[in-house]
Amino acid sequence: MSEKEDNNKIYSLPKPYAEKIRDESYDVLSRIQSLLDYELDKEILNLHAITLLCDGHSSNYKIFKDLDFFLENSLVKNDDGQYAVVLPPEHMMFIEQAALAKYFISRSLCEECNISLFLH
Repeated sequence: MSEKEDNNKIYSLPKPYAEKIRDESYDVLSRIQSLLDYELDKEILNLHAITLLCDGHSSNYKIFKDLDFFLENSLVKNDDGQYAVVLPPEHMMFIEQAALAKYFISRSLCEECNISLFLH
């Protein structure tokens, strides 16, 4: 497939799924902000944990902001009457990469710093 044909593609996510991902990213953002406050208030800073938390904040914020924008501005109704969010290829790629980063950052925080981003 040529690069021009690849650039003409568009992607879509079902609206409920896009909302779920956006909302989960927002929830994780608030937990990361609390954890950052906690880590930065320590007398001895764990720079590795702080770096991973900052990376996690960036990834979750990117997912949240992009999906929030497209949920507001790029909804279409499918043939079956369901709504979907339409994404250009470069934004779909950014969201995919941010989601992968989010996973690996969360895993590193847990394994290397004993910090979980999940509610227990």
